[in-house]
Amino acid sequence: MFRMQSGSMLSKLLSGNRNSIRTLHKLRTAEESSVTNDISLSDALPFDKIPQPKGLPLIGTILDYTSFRGFDITRVNDLWLKRHHECGDIYKESIGLKYWVFCRTKEDTERLFRLEGRMPFRSDLAVLREVKSMMGYPDTVGNLKGEEWYRLRQPINRILLKKQTVWKYCNQQRQVCEDMVSHMKRRRDENLEIPGYADALQAWAFEMAGIFVFNTKLGLLQETVNEDVATAVEGSSKMMQYIGAGFMGGPWKYFMKLGLKKHLLASKSIMLSIINEQMMSENIKGSLLEEVMSIETFSEAEKESLLMDILLGAVETTASTIAMCLYCLATNSDVQDKLRSEIMALTPEQSSSGRAVDSMSYMNAFFKETHRLYPFIHALPREFEHDIVLSGYRIPAGVTIINTINTTSNMDPEYFENPFKCMPERWIDKSLSKFVTSSGFGVGARACPGRFFAKQEIFLLLIEILSNFKVEYHHEPATSIMRATGCLSREPMFKFVSIRR
Repeated sequence: MFRMQSGSMLSKLLSGNRNSIRTLHKLRTAEESSVTNDISLSDALPFDKIPQPKGLPLIGTILDYTSFRGFDITRVNDLWLKRHHECGDIYKESIGLKYWVFCRTKEDTERLFRLEGRMPFRSDLAVLREVKSMMGYPDTVGNLKGEEWYRLRQPINRILLKKQTVWKYCNQQRQVCEDMVSHMKRRRDENLEIPGYADALQAWAFEMAGIFVFNTKLGLLQETVNEDVATAVEGSSKMMQYIGAGFMGGPWKYFMKLGLKKHLLASKSIMLSIINEQMMSENIKGSLLEEVMSIETFSEAEKESLLMDILLGAVETTASTIAMCLYCLATNSDVQDKLRSEIMALTPEQSSSGRAVDSMSYMNAFFKETHRLYPFIHALPREFEHDIVLSGYRIPAGVTIINTINTTSNMDPEYFENPFKCMPERWIDKSLSKFVTSSGFGVGARACPGRFFAKQEIFLLLIEILSNFKVEYHHEPATSIMRATGCLSREPMFKFVSIRR
């Protein structure tokens, strides 16, 4: 979405010797002053002038992030919103011995991600490193920086960021979605709800991941969820809770660490068993598994670690996203009817065509609107090795910058007409919105590399569900809360009423 102005200079730099990324940072600093309508570094207000909440000597505001003051890590966005209301669109905060800067305007968002270049720096998440260490793997690609990050990320991009590669799995994945609907019909109770639907969604997500990783159906959508899969998914869920708890640091994460290694190693053992079994199958020809195992620049541990990220991380996140989509549809019947109309207009050939599914205009607009109302990415952290200017203030190199636009500006009437209304049309008629968002998959070079697969999986299941059911919700209202990513604050208990096809 955002590109640096000196693209040819960057290409030349990155294709050359690349003996240091510091040269790249110097180039970005030079560009900083050339961005139109921006304040230059020399004219910016100093860092100490940035508004900040009151804190205590030495420890700053760290107590605000503890249960003593009612803090809930899953609703950290509520605290961010409170801070913005008190301090403005940009503020700094001393949490312990470290300063953080929080920003949320569309101008700062655009500037932040335009200046980051092809090898963005993101602040380390110690919890990610801990999780990988517990499993016996090197640090995750999500934590690495510079040339080491670039070395690992480029082969992943070549495999995952080709829509034609994603589309070729569409027909197989549609069959899995048909299996899911059959499973749902069998499992409905007298209220037409599905007990343990969250587990069923995770089994479906695992089955969908199995299609593009192993090029085969694993047969998980039976009457009950496979016991080994349930164990692996439990490990994935606890991992996500721990990562979310450790996002801002603080003592609460240690309570979630208890028994985590045991769950992770159990998940790893099950995943490796499945991988080894599939390696002996002819189905792996042309599969993601075969492509990953053939990456010559990766060590064996790096290959395994990448597969674990896809099989464990993708299951939880995809299942959470489809639950939020279904909740949004269940609580907005007019939107559900419009989406169903677009689905019913598809021919049988189109509903099995990745290209046709990907081009559904109302489906894509609905997906964006769901992410606005129920954010999947709550914030994006970045760091720079050079000073930058945000909201007219000079931000020193090395300061962690948290962009909170997804959760603190998503209901701002300045950006959205009727902000509390679910209105997918705002993403089709651009006059209804002037918002720059980081979307549900992140922005720029560090955006989720599996985003095309995730969208196809979610779109296909929505097509199959809305072709068979009217979706309703009759429980307490839910919101989006933060674990490692966004998820519903309540169990996904939907009523699925059969419709005539």
